[in-house]
Amino acid sequence: ATVWAGEQPLNVFGIGIDILQVAGGIIIALISLSMLQSSRSAIHDSKPVGEAPPADTDISVLPLAMPIDAGPGAIVTVIVHTHQYRGIESNLEMSAVCTALAGFLCVCFLGAGLITRVLGTKGMDILTKFMGMVLLAIAAGMLASGVKGLLPGLEGS
Repeated sequence: ATVWAGEQPLNVFGIGIDILQVAGGIIIALISLSMLQSSRSAIHDSKPVGEAPPADTDISVLPLAMPIDAGPGAIVTVIVHTHQYRGIESNLEMSAVCTALAGFLCVCFLGAGLITRVLGTKGMDILTKFMGMVLLAIAAGMLASGVKGLLPGLEGS
C-alpha cells in the first residue's frame, strides 16, 4: 500500500519528503545504534523485555516481526523511493522488490535456527554489529539528503 499511496498521506499533514528523510534517518540511526550496542531498540519494542502484552491488546493486529520488517525505516525508504521514481512502471518494480524481499525474509526466518547454530553467539554478535554499521551509514546518507533538501545552500558544500 505504501508503494502505491506514496507520499500522499503525508501531504495531508503538510510533511514534505525532505522532512521525512530527516525523521527516517534519525529513526534508522537509533535502530542501528541499538544494534551496535547489542541492545533491543525501543522503537521495535515499546514494552520492557519479558513483559507480556496488555490483556486488551489484540496480538493479531501486531504481528511479531512487523515492527522490524515493515517499521518506520522501511516505510520511509519506500516513500522516498516512490517520490524519486514516479510512475506505474516504477511502482510495479518496487512492488516486485518488496515481494521478493518478503520471500527472502520468510526463508531467513524459517532458517533462523540453522543460521544461529552455524554462526554461534559470537558470529551473531559480529553480524549484528556489522549490519548496525551498514544501517548507520544508510541513516547518515538519508539524513544528509534530507538536510540538503531543507537547506539548499548546503548543496555546493
